[in-house]
Amino acid sequence: MLSVTGIRSCYLRRRRRVCRLVPIWGDDADGERACHRQPPIVGDLVVDLAAKRVTRTPGPGQQPGPDIRLTPTEWHLLAVLLRHPGKLLSQRQLLTEVWGPGYTEAAGNLRLYMTQLRRKLEPDPARPRWLITEPGMGYRYQPGPDGEGAVKNY
Repeated sequence: MLSVTGIRSCYLRRRRRVCRLVPIWGDDADGERACHRQPPIVGDLVVDLAAKRVTRTPGPGQQPGPDIRLTPTEWHLLAVLLRHPGKLLSQRQLLTEVWGPGYTEAAGNLRLYMTQLRRKLEPDPARPRWLITEPGMGYRYQPGPDGEGAVKNY
């Protein structure tokens, strides 16, 4: 059974992990020091990990589209990849960070969730631009060479 202190420290660790992406420190409405993050833009998607929202940026004269729904595991996997742009993350690293140390051999889970993320986020899931597989090694979030798909603040 977790104590109140244990639950609070777990919450704070998780909050710090999410805020590593683009931290902007300021004061909350109640005066506490907190991390306020601007949602990054990935290609034509606005990814707000704190609010758990992914939306497509509308073109000129268009209405914003509906939110893209992601599962909690998809959110966690996406957050890990976005924190390390261009870096190859091994299957073992991803499995440990997203599912925990008991799942280091569950590569099928990782493959399934990466496929689901590509279907939801990539323009052409069969030829991914940003969520790249390195066969036998792992996965990487790769912004385009011209900055397309780069994690940016707006």
